[in-house]
Amino acid sequence: MAIKINYEDDIFLLQTMIKTLKAAIQLEVDAELFRDRMVEDIHFIHTTVQKLYRTLQENPHLMRRDEYLRAILQTKISFVEVLHACLNAETPQYVHLAAYAGRVHSHRSEHLQDVEDIRLLLQRGSDEDVRHEDVVSPEEFLSLLQRDEVEGNEEP
Repeated sequence: MAIKINYEDDIFLLQTMIKTLKAAIQLEVDAELFRDRMVEDIHFIHTTVQKLYRTLQENPHLMRRDEYLRAILQTKISFVEVLHACLNAETPQYVHLAAYAGRVHSHRSEHLQDVEDIRLLLQRGSDEDVRHEDVVSPEEFLSLLQRDEVEGNEEP
């Protein structure tokens, strides 16, 4: 059975979670209470955005695919910023998240690579759209107009 993915709502929720996580790592909250949740959120966001991106890669003929790719691109950029902040020693939660720095660094590298891949994919898609667009040269257009005039002047 095919799975129906609601990209708009899924991406919106991920973006909201990223904003919340971004705010959380800037706060001086009790690590005993929130560290595990932050780590779980990082893993959940990483896994979910990757699943959505993979489904878009696997479905090149999906309607509105470029729009969803742009939204995933922005989501990944925002998430990379959060991951970068997690690795920044000046971030209040850095000390508490330092034990997970290897995983965070790996996630960040993966998303940075995906950002470049998506940009290339979108660029290539827009180049192909221009090449595949039906273009009528001025000579062809004039020829078509002349045929219409000739056909219109012929009597039945």
